[in-house]
Amino acid sequence: MKLRLFTIIFLLLLIPLAISKPVDFDKAYTWLYGQQPTDVTQAALTALSIAKIDPAKAQLFIDYLKNNKNPSQPCWPKSTCDSSSTAFVLLALNNGINIDEVTIEEVKNWLELAQQNAPLPGTWNLQIITPGTGTCELVYAKKGSTNPNPEIRLSVDNGKISSPSCTQPRTFLDIRSCISQDIFSKPSTKIRINCQTLSDAKISVIYIENNAYYLVSESVSVTTDIIINNGYYANLDSTYYSNWALKRSNSDVDSLLYLKKSYNLNSVKDNSLLFLVTNNLYYQSKLSTLKSQIGGYYGQVPNLWDNALAALALGQADTGLQEWFGSQQNANGYWQDSKTTALILFALGGTANLPECVQGQQKSCGPGVCALATQTCTSQNTWPGCTQTDLARSGYSATEICGNELDDNCDGSEDEGCDCDPALFTTESCGLDIGICELGTRTCDPITRKWSSCQNEVRPSVESPRDGNSCYDNRDNDCDGLIDCNDPDCQIGNDWDRDSILNDNDQEKCTPRSCLTDVIREGRPEFLGKAKDQDSDGMCDSLDQCDNTQTGCPIYGIDQQKPGCPSDCSIQSCREGSDNFCRFTSCETDCGSGVFNTCDYLECSSVSSSLNGCIFIPSSVPWLYNSCVSCSSGSSCSSYQDERDCSSDSCSKGPCQWENNACTEIPKSNFYKDNDNDGFG
Repeated sequence: MKLRLFTIIFLLLLIPLAISKPVDFDKAYTWLYGQQPTDVTQAALTALSIAKIDPAKAQLFIDYLKNNKNPSQPCWPKSTCDSSSTAFVLLALNNGINIDEVTIEEVKNWLELAQQNAPLPGTWNLQIITPGTGTCELVYAKKGSTNPNPEIRLSVDNGKISSPSCTQPRTFLDIRSCISQDIFSKPSTKIRINCQTLSDAKISVIYIENNAYYLVSESVSVTTDIIINNGYYANLDSTYYSNWALKRSNSDVDSLLYLKKSYNLNSVKDNSLLFLVTNNLYYQSKLSTLKSQIGGYYGQVPNLWDNALAALALGQADTGLQEWFGSQQNANGYWQDSKTTALILFALGGTANLPECVQGQQKSCGPGVCALATQTCTSQNTWPGCTQTDLARSGYSATEICGNELDDNCDGSEDEGCDCDPALFTTESCGLDIGICELGTRTCDPITRKWSSCQNEVRPSVESPRDGNSCYDNRDNDCDGLIDCNDPDCQIGNDWDRDSILNDNDQEKCTPRSCLTDVIREGRPEFLGKAKDQDSDGMCDSLDQCDNTQTGCPIYGIDQQKPGCPSDCSIQSCREGSDNFCRFTSCETDCGSGVFNTCDYLECSSVSSSLNGCIFIPSSVPWLYNSCVSCSSGSSCSSYQDERDCSSDSCSKGPCQWENNACTEIPKSNFYKDNDNDGFG
C-alpha cells in the first residue's frame, strides 16, 4: 500500500515538470527545414511554417507544390486532385504563400465545384413568416452556371405558402417536391426570393430529419439570396479541411449542415475545426471543457494533431498548451512526423534562427537541366556548390543549345539569344508574300546566331488617297490583303460627297471613281492636259481616271448621242432646255445658256466663287465647242448662236460676252485676264 502511494505521488510530481518544459523552436524549425517534401499536405504546411521564419527557405516546398499541380486544373496532387490536399494548398495561399501562375480565386472555385451531394435524406423547407398577404417570385441558378431557371411564383397568406405544384397552403413548403427537384441535382444551388408585395417578412430555409430541425439560412428581408448548401467532400476530414480553407477564402459555399449532423460534441478535432469554420464561440467554449485536468492537453487521450488544431482554435486563450507541446517534443526537436511538426509550428508560431542548410539536405544545382544535378549540405550546414562534374552529368552547356527547348546554360531561360541555329537552318524566307510584296531571304550568322536583315524582299508601300494613284490602281500596295477602297487607309480623311463629314464617319464610298461620279460628286471636272488637281481628288490630270479620253466622251456632261458614252441623266435628271442634253452641275445655278454650259469670262468669274465648278474651256479640246472668247472687229455679235462659234462675228470694241442671247462688249473693268494660261480668268 505504501509503495503504491509513493508511486502515485512520484508520478504527480513528474507531471508539472513535463508541462512546464518550453518548446525548442530552433531545434523544431531546423529539423523541419531539413526534411524533403513527401506529399502535398506536408509540403503546404511546411511552407507555411518555414515561411514565417525565412520565406526564401520555404522555396523547396513551394516548388514541390508547383510541380505537383494538375496541368489542366488548379488542384493537387496532379494525378488524383483530391479535395483535402487542395484545401491545404488553398490555406497556404491564403497565408501568403505564392505559387507561380496560381491564384486563390481559381483554387477556391475548383474546391467549391468539387463538392458532391451529401447523404441528407431529410426535407429542405421554405418558411416565410409574415402577417401579410402577397406573392413571392423565386428563381434559382446552379453553382457554376450564370443562367437562372424560369421564375416560380409563390402565394403567401399570413405565413402559409403555396406553389403551382403544391396548392394547399402550408407553413413549411418542401422545396424539393413543391418547387423543383432540379434544385438538388448539384450542391450549393443559389435561390433568390423576392417578396416585394409583402411589407414585412422573415425568410428561412429549414432542414428537417427525424423530427430534428436545422436552421440553414434566415433573412429578415423581403428579398434574399439563399444557397442550398447540401454538399460535402469525400469524407468527414476532407469536408472539415475544405470548409476551413473556403472560409479563409471568403467563400459563400459550405457543408455546415453535413458537418453539424456529423458533429461529435466530445471531439477535440470537431470542436476545433467547427470554430475555425464558423467562428462560433460555442465550439470554442465546448473545446475548453475537454481539457485534461492532469496533462495540459485536450481530449481523453493526448493527440498531437488534434491538439495542434485546438491551439489554432484557442489562440492565446490557452498559453499552457504550448508548454504541453514542449513536454512532447523529442530530442531531435520534432513531433511524430514532419506533417504533424509543421502543423504544430504553424499553430504555435515562435521564432528561430535557421542555418543555411541542414546536414544531408539536398537541393538542385539550379534551374533548367541543372535541376537534374544535386548538391548535399555539409556537416557545417552549408551548401558546397555544384562541381563541373555534377553539372556535366546534368547535360549543362555553357553555351545555350538552340532549338531543343531546354535551358542548357541554367540561367532560367530556354533557347535565349538563339534567333537561329546554323546547324539546322542557314537561310530562310522572310518578309511578306501578299499584295505587291514579295518574299526575301535572311541568313543565320554562325557566330552570333542572329538572323541577318531581309534581303531582296519587296516591301509594302503607302496606300492612301493622298499618294498618287495608290488607292485606284487595283493593287494591294500596303500588303494588308485589302485592295484600293476596300482598304480603310483609302477611306480616311476624305469628303467625297461634300457633306462636311469625312468618309471614315460617313456612309459614302470612295469608289466608284467613274468620270460621271467624279463630275457629279465634285461639281468640277478635270481640265485635260494640265499638271494640276482641279477637282481636288488627290490626283493630277494625267493620272485621274476621269480624264480618260479613250472613249472620246466629253468631260462636261455626257453626250447621250455619242456611241459608247454612258449617260448621267439617270443620276442627275437635270436637262437644259430643248437640246435634251444633260447638265454637269446641279440644278441650282445655271452657268451660261450654251449646249455644254460653257461660260464666257464674266459669267465664269461671277459664279465660280459659289459653285467652284464653272471654268472656261478653250477650243483646243477637239470634241468641245469653242466658247466665245473675243471678237477682233464689229460692234455686234448678233449672228452668234448658242455660244457655239463666234469666229464669224467681229467686234470693234474688244472682247465680247453672251448676254440676253446677244454678243455684247465686255467692260474692261470686268475683264479677267488669264495670266497663268490655266484656262481660268
